[in-house]
Amino acid sequence: MYWLLLTLAISTLAACVLLPEWRDLETLAAVEQAESDRADHMDQLVARERRNLSALTSDPAAMVRLAQRDLTMVRSGEIVVPVSLAAQDATTPYPRATADATTLTIAPPAIPRISHQWDRVFCHNRIRPAIITLSIALAAAAFALFGFSKPS
Repeated sequence: MYWLLLTLAISTLAACVLLPEWRDLETLAAVEQAESDRADHMDQLVARERRNLSALTSDPAAMVRLAQRDLTMVRSGEIVVPVSLAAQDATTPYPRATADATTLTIAPPAIPRISHQWDRVFCHNRIRPAIITLSIALAAAAFALFGFSKPS
């Protein structure tokens, strides 16, 4: 009976201490992955812009395309066909980065969530201290009842 009470107390205390930390670690890992993906995307944008800059400084055809597209310059004899803005946005050669474009996706947890009952019991801020106190009291009761008697 002594070992049963002690095992119950230690397993409950361990769940109350380790499970919230594990969930925080999973969240931080997901945030780190999202930031890493964002940094990779920004590196690709910088590389693309460097290629564009290099082409604009060395390639005369790129300069002509830029003047026609952005400055709406027209050569004599060319016919201008207006294109709607929605179609132009769909064919933009590179995406524009916005501040609110970052989304966070949480990876599936390594500890399986049979249900959210585990998190409600062991991670809830109001319930968790009570369970920790009860598990410490259970361990103390196990020591008081069975731990201090001499074996026969």
